Amino acid sequence: MLMIVTTLLTGVVLKYKDVILRLYVWLTFSIFLSVFLFHILATWQGDIPNYRYLFSFVNPRNINYVQVWLVLPLLYWAWTNKGKAKSWMFAIPVVIQFSLLFALDARGAIIASFTGIILWILLSEKKVEKLKWVLTLVACGLLLKWLLFTPLPQYFIHGVWPDGQGEIRLSDSNRLNLWSNAIAMISFWGHGGDTFVCNNDVIAHSPHNSILLMAVEWGVITALCYIVLLLHTLYRVCKITNESVRILGLTVLSGFAYSFISSVINASMSQGFAAISVALYWASVREVNTSEKESKSRLLSSKASTFSHLCLIFIALWSLIFIGYKTYQRIDNNQYRHIKLDYYMPQFWIEHNCMDAEPKLNLSSKL
Repeated sequence: MLMIVTTLLTGVVLKYKDVILRLYVWLTFSIFLSVFLFHILATWQGDIPNYRYLFSFVNPRNINYVQVWLVLPLLYWAWTNKGKAKSWMFAIPVVIQFSLLFALDARGAIIASFTGIILWILLSEKKVEKLKWVLTLVACGLLLKWLLFTPLPQYFIHGVWPDGQGEIRLSDSNRLNLWSNAIAMISFWGHGGDTFVCNNDVIAHSPHNSILLMAVEWGVITALCYIVLLLHTLYRVCKITNESVRILGLTVLSGFAYSFISSVINASMSQGFAAISVALYWASVREVNTSEKESKSRLLSSKASTFSHLCLIFIALWSLIFIGYKTYQRIDNNQYRHIKLDYYMPQFWIEHNCMDAEPKLNLSSKL
């Protein structure tokens, strides 16, 4: 489904590149408000907020799954407008993104995004100037986090300095157990969708590693093809001279690099931004590799463009119908209600996706 959507988007996405960038900016401010408003309300009520204090999202990682696709395009947009009057306005969305990464304790998203930024600096000209500029924005983002989220609001309002400021989490967040379970489930041909969530003995809806998830559900060959595609993308990004295309490629690589330690490609919103990012990169590479005459000949006619839009609308409606049907099926699916949780989780985290009471695989002989 995502492959079809991405393919259809490549034919129309370049025409709406500016619109997409503006939507990224509006989305940045919307996410910022969902976190900031909850933090300020909690502080006003005398509570000490943490990274789970936010509106609209059950898990802050779902915000990070969106952020990883936005940071590099917004950063490059700010850089290209650096010499203009009021250039600081173009940097505001980037500073907000950095402040949210720090406020939400997003280790994986920070590593993935900053790796992409470092590669961009290393592969381009004016390395020192770009490094100083990026470090300035990062410092502004950290300062914004201190001023608006924690710890200064709590200190100024209640005279309390929150614990844990400046600490870096070094735990594996149970990743090693999840990966071990996933490796035990791998077969050459794969077992199909939902295999991991319905057979894992630890509460988690994925192994938090896209390569392992692909190997478990769709087999070793599919996982190897996936790795080769990512390596080929990295090679093309290193070789290409067009910086705007390179940024789009690094955005794709950053998102999928984050998927090696998270469920970024399992989250629905993130899947949408992944499809847009891949389509933008794909279409841009194709445009660069063709001459001007060939490029014009490849532009979709109005009829083909309309057909692509209709296909996207049909796929969206089709997805909504099937998701609604599966949701209806799960209303009375109470087989996991006995599990006691430390905090609220979505149903699919505690395996309500699984309609069978018995596991599909016998893993006792493998573990």
